[in-house]
Amino acid sequence: MKLSSLAADAAADAVTARVDGGYLRVYGDVALVVELRFANPAFNPATGGVARANPIVAGYARGGIARTFRAVAADGATVVFEGTVNSREPADMVLGDTNIQPNAHVSVDVFTYTHPKEQPE
Repeated sequence: MKLSSLAADAAADAVTARVDGGYLRVYGDVALVVELRFANPAFNPATGGVARANPIVAGYARGGIARTFRAVAADGATVVFEGTVNSREPADMVLGDTNIQPNAHVSVDVFTYTHPKEQPE
């Protein structure tokens, strides 16, 4: 199945709107490594199924080796989407260094959400 650009944009916008004012949490194997805060609205409108995040509030890390992330709604409990973290692609989130030191200042330069136009059959 293929989606039009308009449909992919609408799908991406629907997902990203759910994290307005929410949290970007990065985890190690189990423990939280760092929690950052999404803006409200969290993302700009999607183009071509890709939505780019508005500036994310930086934070200080608890420390650990980043393995996964979760984008969480403003209620702090509802996971909207999640993915893998690594220092290189094909991870969903690519960090320069996944070994995050305690009390390190963590910021995000670019964060995008992509809704694919082609769906698996």
